[in-house]
Amino acid sequence: MAAPVYSTQFLALAAPAPGLYTYTVPPGHIAVVRDVSGTLYNAAAGLAAYCDASGVIFAVFVSTGQNSPAVAWRGRIVLPAGQLLRAQILEANVELILSGYLFTSP
Repeated sequence: MAAPVYSTQFLALAAPAPGLYTYTVPPGHIAVVRDVSGTLYNAAAGLAAYCDASGVIFAVFVSTGQNSPAVAWRGRIVLPAGQLLRAQILEANVELILSGYLFTSP
C-alpha cells in the first residue's frame, strides 16, 4: 500500500524585513515546489522565488500600487538534496508561503 503524501511549507513569511530567505532541501530528500502564494501590502512591495543552483526565477511579483493584491504561482520545480530554494523580499509588508512536497529520495 502506498504511503500518504502531505503538503509541506518550505517558507512561510509574515511581514519579513526585506532580504533573502532560504530553505535547504535536507539530505536524503527531494523537494517539489508546487505553489507560491503571497500578499503585497504596499505600493513598493515585491518578491521573487528562485532555485539556487540553476538561478531560474520561477515566480516574480511586484505590487501594482493597489492595497493588498494577492499573488499566486502554481507549477512544479524539483529540487534535489542540498539545493537551496530562495525568496527575495524587495520591500517590507509582504506575506509569502512557498509550499509543495518533500519526498524521501529513492
